Amino acid sequence: MIDSLKTIGIAILFILLAIFLVAQVFGFASRIFYFLIENWYVIIVMAVIGLVLKNKSDKEKQ
Repeated sequence: MIDSLKTIGIAILFILLAIFLVAQVFGFASRIFYFLIENWYVIIVMAVIGLVLKNKSDKEKQ
């Protein structure tokens, strides 16, 4: 459980970093950053969905 949370956390960080770098290129990083702050619950929902999907795939492998 802890390992999957760590994996999802790292994945989210990489996704945010990628979004931020792309946004820097186009010059609207601050707008995306404010969007993420205002919609933090969306990120949590995405993380939960990712966890559920990962658990499903792990159970199917066993």
